[in-house]
Amino acid sequence: AEDRGEYIVTMTESGFEWSDLAWRKDLPDSKCQAAIIGLSPLADGTRPLLFSNPANRRIDKKKSKHPLRINGTVRLSLDGGKSWGWSKNIYGDENTPFAYSVMAQLADKSIMILFENDNGLAVRKFSLDWLSDGEVGY
Repeated sequence: AEDRGEYIVTMTESGFEWSDLAWRKDLPDSKCQAAIIGLSPLADGTRPLLFSNPANRRIDKKKSKHPLRINGTVRLSLDGGKSWGWSKNIYGDENTPFAYSVMAQLADKSIMILFENDNGLAVRKFSLDWLSDGEVGY
């Protein structure tokens, strides 16, 4: 279970070619849908990517043979997803249920995330400034 991660493919700018499938151990995964979104360009032209998922590799064998869907995490990349320099828990803590997320950027450049938790559906709003501890923002 320690080697769980995400498989990633990327598309060229033209949209007609795809990269080879790549295994990413730096994106821990619990076998649950992840979400990725490209944001509006920053002042320097860099286009941030956000990735969200239940970032967990732990298995509770009393409950399931699959990793627990917990630790809702949002990650930020400024290099097209080659690395994910910033990462924060978006809801609860590392033991709080989290699954099936989707994100959207709002007109004010903030980000809204909708996800499933232990009470049904939940929504959180955040900024790049919050995610990067003030290092990245509009």
